[in-house]
Amino acid sequence: MDRKAQVWIETVLYTVIILAIIAIVLSFALPKINSNKEKVIIEQSIEALKNLDRSINDAARQSGNQRIVEFSLKVGELTFDARDDREKISLKIDNLENLYSENGREIQNGNVVIVSNEGLNTNDITITLDYSGKLDIQYEGREEEVKINSADAPYSFSIENTNGIINITEA
Repeated sequence: MDRKAQVWIETVLYTVIILAIIAIVLSFALPKINSNKEKVIIEQSIEALKNLDRSINDAARQSGNQRIVEFSLKVGELTFDARDDREKISLKIDNLENLYSENGREIQNGNVVIVSNEGLNTNDITITLDYSGKLDIQYEGREEEVKINSADAPYSFSIENTNGIINITEA
């Protein structure tokens, strides 16, 4: 009888030790996994804005040009700011655990400007395409600020050059 009790105690003890080791490994691994996940999301967002920028610049080359671009917006908020002298397209991603770059410092990546902002509990990043002084951007024929929220399905935008005015509409 003593032998059976000893086997059960050893089994429970080994199980507890293994679970403790797994918990310790996960406590170190999960933050690194989440950090890498955020980095991938940010880098995909930068590439999506670069693709949008290429389509806008292609359409801007000649009046009458039109491009269709798919834009996947899984997280964040996309803003088309077509008000006078602003002419910006920006993507803001909130609730990040880590900064992508130094707090408040602008990083230029092609035509894309990236700024990380540190908050009290979470951080955010703003990725911007600035066309002020270069192109006249409108969203659905209006010169105003329009915000588009994240969605599971990708957005499809039509970009058309009409006499030097780049009109972006949801296709």
